[in-house]
Amino acid sequence: MVKPKKLTLPEVLSFSGRISPSEALFEGGRWEDRHDAGKFAPIMITQKTIRGTISNRLKENIANNPLKVDAEIQKANIQTIDAASLESHHNTLKMSFTVRFFNDVHEPTACNKSDYLKVMQSTISDYVTRTNMKELAIRYATNIANGRFLWRNRLNAGGIEINVTHKDKTWVFDGHEYSLDSFEKPTSDLESLADVIRGGLLADDFTLLKVVAYVEIGEGQTVYPSQEFVNDSSGPKKKKGDKTKFLHQKNGVAAVTSQKIGNAIRTIDTWYTNEHNPKPICVEVYGSVTTHGVAHRLSNINDFFTLFDGWILNNKVPDINQQHYVVAILIRGGVFGKSKGDKPE
Repeated sequence: MVKPKKLTLPEVLSFSGRISPSEALFEGGRWEDRHDAGKFAPIMITQKTIRGTISNRLKENIANNPLKVDAEIQKANIQTIDAASLESHHNTLKMSFTVRFFNDVHEPTACNKSDYLKVMQSTISDYVTRTNMKELAIRYATNIANGRFLWRNRLNAGGIEINVTHKDKTWVFDGHEYSLDSFEKPTSDLESLADVIRGGLLADDFTLLKVVAYVEIGEGQTVYPSQEFVNDSSGPKKKKGDKTKFLHQKNGVAAVTSQKIGNAIRTIDTWYTNEHNPKPICVEVYGSVTTHGVAHRLSNINDFFTLFDGWILNNKVPDINQQHYVVAILIRGGVFGKSKGDKPE
């Protein structure tokens, strides 16, 4: 396709996400009963009030005064929190959710410049044809098979069994057999699952997967749903004993949010650095890892906007790994148009 002499970035450009997970609900039971759904019961969120100790770092004017330190640490740290755990006779967490994969990654939800739209669609369609979405699909499949979506619940677990169902086909994966740190040569079952995911990203219809994970963690052990972020800056001032920890729930049942499930599936970016075998991070426009306070791609000047604009506007074709990354961002979805404050091109 011959590009126009001067292609400019549209003010309106947005993409809908092509991966749509549900919330993941928690149930408890016993490992040996994991193939009998009737023996698992919902894990309910409960509340408890505890008297904790003062363990945070003290302000300097207190820390440097022994009398103030003594008075501070004698204060009662009363907290009301949400909690979730297995029953005393249960040793296994069951976590269930569904996820859909959609097609037409090259089709934006909105774009207000037709010349840009044609070039962008042609460029991304060419990528899809060349790669057949194989690399992205195998990475999404790996993050389902390894149970990355279990997050903290996966740590130091005994057995981890992941059951994935599509129509009349079910795959059973041992989560311990698949690394969280790299994407190795896939097994035949993993390739088969990736083909189904790829079909959803390419075909005229979506692919719906049902995922059920069983994690053996021990009788009565704590489980970890999502924790809610509560912005109370504009609300009434908290009193001692007010609830300080809110766990995500659906009709009282402990759950992981769909956003957190999606983040786990999208943790496929190992292309953000030239280092050998880097750990995957979630696909983000600047390669941000908020828990570490780092934007990996911003510091390496290979963020999404630099790569995408160079590719579409100036025909600066990224290497194949960065093409994978750019398309993974489009699958993630977002608003990518020109900001109002940007200077005319």
